[in-house]
Amino acid sequence: MKNTLIKNTTLSIRCINCLHAADINTTVELTAHIEKFGISDFVKFRHFGSKTFDELKKFVEENKLMSKLCLCK
Repeated sequence: MKNTLIKNTTLSIRCINCLHAADINTTVELTAHIEKFGISDFVKFRHFGSKTFDELKKFVEENKLMSKLCLCK
């Protein structure tokens, strides 16, 4: 996936809003955040519950934004 605005993806409004609150606006920024902190870092954000986390993890996997190893952090 090329550098796409998060708001133009298939993610839910809740997930998009949570990412925007974390100052993540593009898929490249999302990838960089996951590489630096791991995908599990998102659960510390307000309103980022288990369903939103599962949705983001699925989105990352389906769009091959990260390797499987990075998803385990």
